[in-house]
Amino acid sequence: MSPSQADPRILLIHDDRPGHRSQLAGMESGLQSLCASQITWKHYKAPIDRPLRADIIIGAGRRTHRSVLKHAKTMNAMSVSIMKPGHAIRRFDALICPTHDRLKESEYILNTCGAINTLSTHARQTDAAQSKQGLILLGGPSKHFVWDQASILDQVQSITEDSTLDHWTLCDSPRSTTKLRDAIENLSKRASHLSYAPYESTSKTALEQLMLSSRECWVSPDSVSMIYESLSAGCATGSLHLKPKIRLSRNRVLGGLQELVENQTITSYDDWERGRLLQLPHKRFNEAKRAANWLLERYRDWREYTATGGTPRQ
Repeated sequence: MSPSQADPRILLIHDDRPGHRSQLAGMESGLQSLCASQITWKHYKAPIDRPLRADIIIGAGRRTHRSVLKHAKTMNAMSVSIMKPGHAIRRFDALICPTHDRLKESEYILNTCGAINTLSTHARQTDAAQSKQGLILLGGPSKHFVWDQASILDQVQSITEDSTLDHWTLCDSPRSTTKLRDAIENLSKRASHLSYAPYESTSKTALEQLMLSSRECWVSPDSVSMIYESLSAGCATGSLHLKPKIRLSRNRVLGGLQELVENQTITSYDDWERGRLLQLPHKRFNEAKRAANWLLERYRDWREYTATGGTPRQ
């Protein structure tokens, strides 16, 4: 697909945080599936490059906001923030935010189910229903949950020993403790149906391929973004049990997780123990493409407003 005059030029401004870059990469993949826009990446601290032109400036993360707005003003471009931009809400032309940010949806604001990621635009290696592979993603201590390593390992053993799948891969994360990593390694050595993929030696691409080839994926609840990535990959998804430090109703992120359990989009470990099996999603989450489609429609409206001298910003 080659660019046309109708395809907007897009500048993605990042702050180097992996989670923020992942969301921008999701937007990039969603846009590339719909049009042939020229897309450029730039760090928020880099000065404005005068020869560089863009029609849409997109940033993710608080530190990018000033740079996005400055570039948009200089280039007469549309300004977009992924994630709630705090007090600067009305200065942006469009906002794309997870539902848990609790912004009322409007012609300027799109709510997404979880953070945008790239997985929904990638083809699966094997059909989920035919796959005999399972994946378990473990985090570590967090501000939302009381970390209980013994309980987590007991749950992992129960799931993998009762499973009809041929093989399970266990992955840790940067938040995982050395004690947990040692325990996972020992567990995988004792069981032929388990293997351990340490995060230090497992690239993001490799982890995505594991998701795209697995039927089931269990995630510790402190790693909420990975739950949405699992759903985007088309996996039957389960949430391991940890005790929350605060009531779910008082935390917007955890409230969203509980909603996924209640509407049976994912299965909690407690429900699994009571006999409820993990269910493959009726369709894969594709928030990246949905957000990209919404943004392109919003851009066309924005361009019409500005062409007639209007001021589309809220």
